[in-house]
Amino acid sequence: MAMELMLWTAKRMGDAIKIGPQHIQRGVLVTTDRKTGKRNWIPVSRQLQKAIDANGKDNLLFVLTPHDKPYSDKGFSQRFSKWCTQAGLPHCSAHGLRKAVARRMAESSATNSEMKSITQHSGDVELAIYTKAASVLYEVFALQTFHQYHLAFSLLPY
Repeated sequence: MAMELMLWTAKRMGDAIKIGPQHIQRGVLVTTDRKTGKRNWIPVSRQLQKAIDANGKDNLLFVLTPHDKPYSDKGFSQRFSKWCTQAGLPHCSAHGLRKAVARRMAESSATNSEMKSITQHSGDVELAIYTKAASVLYEVFALQTFHQYHLAFSLLPY
């Protein structure tokens, strides 16, 4: 549930562990970002709704310890690292999910303003750090496209 929540909302770890059913209003997740104090509205994707439904717990928070208690920031960070290691992904982190969301949005041609409305980044420079991977992918795609285009025309009989 934790991974789905962060992957579909781009929430910082400390915010994600404080989200529960009371934050969903008419299919929209409504929260206040702890770091910036900004209120934001994120549509609940079908994938996230499916995870919420499968969670089956009727608690004030979606993400709880194995003892049904709220996580502390440090406790959740340690637990998430453990899950990643158990999954054979010791290099991954909760923060990496945030980067993944920003990159996916950039790859989907979202504008900086659209991305910032979800990620709650305040500036384009900070957001660029997260979307740099998408820029590299665009460069690779452009080179592949150019190569295919060039190859196709080189095969034409003139």
